[in-house]
Formats: sequence, structure tokens, C-alpha cells
Amino acid sequence: MLKQSTIQQRGAVTFPEFTGERVYMLPFRKAEGLPFDLARWQPTVDAMLDGIDVASPIYLMIDQGVVQPGATHRRPGVHIDGYWRPEIAAHGQPAPRPGHGHQPPEPWRPHVFTSSWDHQPPGPTWVYAGSHGQHVTSRRQREAIILASSVQGGAAWVGQYDGEPGEGGDFSHLDLASLAEVPMGAGFVWAGDAMTTLHASVPLARATPRTLVRLNVPGWVPT
Repeated sequence: MLKQSTIQQRGAVTFPEFTGERVYMLPFRKAEGLPFDLARWQPTVDAMLDGIDVASPIYLMIDQGVVQPGATHRRPGVHIDGYWRPEIAAHGQPAPRPGHGHQPPEPWRPHVFTSSWDHQPPGPTWVYAGSHGQHVTSRRQREAIILASSVQGGAAWVGQYDGEPGEGGDFSHLDLASLAEVPMGAGFVWAGDAMTTLHASVPLARATPRTLVRLNVPGWVPT
């Protein structure tokens, strides 16, 4: 079945001072804002959620790190993320409470394949498992990924494509010739569909401090 990969450039965004801070998939609600100890990130998150109103929890990842020459800040290779399942840890164990502070964001992990999942419609479900929860691709409500960075180090692809993901949502096997590559420029908000938007981190030319903020927003996708 053909899928549509899209990426939407939204408004401008700024970031607080670089301190090496890292937060992994912290849940919060837009109406309540971030916890007190993350208040310095509130203007960034507000800019990323401008025009988006959802009542359900949103999940925040912050990764401030120094990227070395020729390296990527986050996951290389064309892939999709899938949606976030906070209630299920890797291998089906209860998930630890997501934390924040100077802890490394969870690295990407391989998918686990299962033929069905609790409270999900029958059919294949790809589960991208991490120790704090899971990213999953299946037939359920839509979910956005919203990205912003201080240094351009990522790209997305726009157009129709066919095929199924490999391990971890990997689409490195996909022929990208018919898709348009869109560099995700620094200082802007970029929004895509967690289940269909093809994207990747790209190598940087020199050692660079970089801030990346990602929001997973269930119940909304860009149109």
C-alpha cells in the first residue's frame, strides 16, 4: 500500500543556553506546561506547539550534545519513528517512569514483531522497543513527531513510497529517487507523521554543540 511521507515547516523557535541537558520522553500536558525544573524549556515547547491543541499527554525529548566531525547527533539512516507506547517496556515488562536531568536519551533499538497487541485492531504491529517504553507502528490513532534543532543535522523526504519497514523502522532499503529531500533547517519547527514520515540524522562537518528537541503528539498530525 502506498504511503505518503510529508514534512511541514512551521514557525521559528529558539533554545535556552547549552548545558548538555538530556530528557527522555517525559510526559506533560499542554494546558499544564512543563515541570518547574524544566521551565527554561517552556518557550521552546510553546513555539513547537503553536496552533496545536490536544488534551492527551505529549512526550518530550531533549538532547544537548557535542557532535563530532563526521558523526550524527541522533539516528542515521532513513527510517520512521512509529508512535510511542509509554505503558509497555521492552519485552512487555512495566515501563519505568521516564526521568530527566543529565541522562542520555535512550538509543534507538530494534523492532520486535508481533501479530497483535492489547487494545489494538488485528493485524501486524511493529514494536520499536526501548527501556522506557516503545515506539510502535500499527493501525491506531495518528501521532505527530515535531522536531527542532539549533544546528541543521537532519533531513526528511517528501513523496509517495511503498514497502514495509525493516528492523527498528528502517527504510534504508527504499529507493529514494522519486522523493524530494528536505533539509530540516535550524531554528524552525518541523512536523511529520510518526508512522509515515521518512527522516534521518545526517553527519556534521565539524565538532558542534547541538540542541535537538522532539515532541511526540498523539491525536494530531500536520495537514
